[in-house]
Amino acid sequence: MNQIQQFLTNLATNNSYAEILSEHNQAIAYIQSGTNTAVLSSNCTGYFDGLNNARKLDEIAQKQQEKYAENANRQLMQIIQSVIGYRGLNFEDFLK
Repeated sequence: MNQIQQFLTNLATNNSYAEILSEHNQAIAYIQSGTNTAVLSSNCTGYFDGLNNARKLDEIAQKQQEKYAENANRQLMQIIQSVIGYRGLNFEDFLK
């Protein structure tokens, strides 16, 4: 477990991994928790149940962020379309 925790700590010090780590906040916090590490040695099933719950929370948060991004993209495109009067555009075209 120490090797996994050290690996995650090393990734956290490299900004290149910041986005991917932020997508797994709950799972990483769970793994790095000393309390949860102690649970692993006494209740392996309980530890992995907790880890799965943390991963589900990360998934819920990621889906919410995707909804926010879609909403922002839609609103931006509505503004652009109203300003220029062109409806054949999508957000990805705007970024190119």
